Amino acid sequence: MKKHTKQAHTRRPFGYTVGEYIDKLSIVSKKALCGLPGAQKELDTMLSWLTPQSRSFLLAVIRVAQTNMDIWQLEHSVRNAAEGSIPLHEVGRRSIMIRNTNKTRVLYKNELDAEVGSVEEKIKHLAEDTYAKFYDAIGIEYKARTREEGGEGE
Repeated sequence: MKKHTKQAHTRRPFGYTVGEYIDKLSIVSKKALCGLPGAQKELDTMLSWLTPQSRSFLLAVIRVAQTNMDIWQLEHSVRNAAEGSIPLHEVGRRSIMIRNTNKTRVLYKNELDAEVGSVEEKIKHLAEDTYAKFYDAIGIEYKARTREEGGEGE
């Protein structure tokens, strides 16, 4: 059986294969999101090796995948719990975490779709106004409304 050998890369200032780079980038991205010391600097360095377009695209793809996994784990913990095994206040707490994580997922999805002017809108919850800053930054009018304002959705 042949051993895998790293080939010299002349296009980029590092010796990772594409798979190694994506693997490391996804780990460092998660560490940066969690605020671990030094992770943001390492992430910025790794992203500096890419063009601006591929940088934002790749990071958004990774973060959509990460948030989907976070949502799945939260939903799975509630779905598969035996009735009564999780206190109702914990179910409520996890539901709010799912809602908030889903908003983050949509934000990253919208970063990918903003170039074509297409964004997904979720109902604006009374407790928070998640999307206004993002829409202002990309120049799209924010139209989501709470149920009380006549909005539809989740």
